[in-house]
Amino acid sequence: MNNISDDIKKTLDLEQEEIINANDKYIFVSACPGSGKTYTIVKKIEKELNEIENYQGIIACSFTREASEDLKSRINTKLDIENSFIGTIDSFVKDIICMFVNRTLILNNLFENQVVIDKQIIFPEECIKINGNFIIKKNGKPLTINELTKYYDQNQSLRTIGKKYSYDWLEKLKDNQYEISFPSYFFATKIIKMQIFQDWFNSKFTTLYVDEAQDLNFFQHYFFKAIKENTNINIVMVGDANQSIYQFRGARPELFKSLVNYGYNKYKISVSVRCHPSIIYYANKIYEMDLQKKYQGDSHVKILSELDIKFLKKLKGSSFILTESNKTAQDTYELYKDDYDIIYTKKIDLDNKRFNDYYENSDIIDELLKYYLNYNNDLDKYKYPYEKIEPILLNCNIKIKQREFSLRDQKDLKKFLRNSCPKLGILLSMETINEIINKLEDKKYKYNYYIVEKENRIMTIHSSKGLESDNVVIILDNSYNKINNEFKNKLFVAITRARNNVYILSKNNDGVLQFINNLLN
Repeated sequence: MNNISDDIKKTLDLEQEEIINANDKYIFVSACPGSGKTYTIVKKIEKELNEIENYQGIIACSFTREASEDLKSRINTKLDIENSFIGTIDSFVKDIICMFVNRTLILNNLFENQVVIDKQIIFPEECIKINGNFIIKKNGKPLTINELTKYYDQNQSLRTIGKKYSYDWLEKLKDNQYEISFPSYFFATKIIKMQIFQDWFNSKFTTLYVDEAQDLNFFQHYFFKAIKENTNINIVMVGDANQSIYQFRGARPELFKSLVNYGYNKYKISVSVRCHPSIIYYANKIYEMDLQKKYQGDSHVKILSELDIKFLKKLKGSSFILTESNKTAQDTYELYKDDYDIIYTKKIDLDNKRFNDYYENSDIIDELLKYYLNYNNDLDKYKYPYEKIEPILLNCNIKIKQREFSLRDQKDLKKFLRNSCPKLGILLSMETINEIINKLEDKKYKYNYYIVEKENRIMTIHSSKGLESDNVVIILDNSYNKINNEFKNKLFVAITRARNNVYILSKNNDGVLQFINNLLN
């Protein structure tokens, strides 16, 4: 709250209060970085929980377990949330499917207005299947399942491939194998249109809250649209289109912004309590270069001609060094790690072909590593008890027993992985287990899973989403040939991680440097 003046606080209080007390059935909230978005959502949820019947609850969805747990932890413990759902979007969809899948007769017709999918459907010649993913050629380059998610609704040939992919997904579901993938949204949408679901849903839940809604993809928008059109629930969508940096995974910020055309009433939180006012000013100027000139003599956003250890050591408070690529992050870490108290964290990266058994199950394996390494974390607030991982394990095997995952007798990580993975339906080779253990001997991998309180960090801009620091140093490499929306959104997110100071270093790219010069002048 260091950057909040009386005028800012007055504006913030009015905007937050308006949202908390709003009674519109469909609400669209545009919240700038550091605006107290989570606080506002929590207060609105608390107000509602105090007013609804004791057999009812709310739904609050976010993209990550960490964000969902943070939201849950902030809700007043005196309020009953037993009848509410607070979790990830994927887990919410899975709960719907698992609850109603045996009551539907739609297993052979997943898509709207589509005939039953022919098991012998023929692929175009340019399509091949690699490790379960369908790869299509687009302009001579491979098109992955992420790009299928991104472009599905814009290309008829991709919808053809999507139907075949969805058929395979359904076949696995019939065999009790559930995969988190885009067909799950189509399937859940079919269930939503059933009267038996609507009767249950309408009596149980009053409002659906969706956080970080700017990152919803086409299929998620399709799913929430079906909820809006087929149930009586109120909906609150919260996000910031300028912070959408996951288009490569299919995020569709333009669909988020278009909610105002589909019955949503727009509210906004326009002030930041995190950033110095000049930081927010220049972040907004990224999109509106003709903004009236301000902060010329008191700007906390500066161009950096070079980065060295003397500069880093002069910074007061915590510092982030944010880069566009993992390579730049790693190179920078290697350069300063011996002379500056800083860490660089990175998810385990193994050879895709050689260690495919890891990549097929990386989400749950990574969670097992976090559990193992933080079970007895030196800091109490970062300990990872069994109760926290149990719901994740039960998603893999409903017969899991706590004693099977007790760490009291499994001090050895190799033994833990060897014993635990088969119980979750995961077959890891000893070669893969040994390679994971070898990687974790490197601090940059270990600290991605073991939580430590280090003030100074090096990471990619994507990894910094949702974090903040006193100082932010942004290193822009030569990856951009033009200043497009993707670049602007990444720069916006990077700048707004800072509370007090931003320093921008452009490497070997005259076009980017010219843009930064124009921005700050």
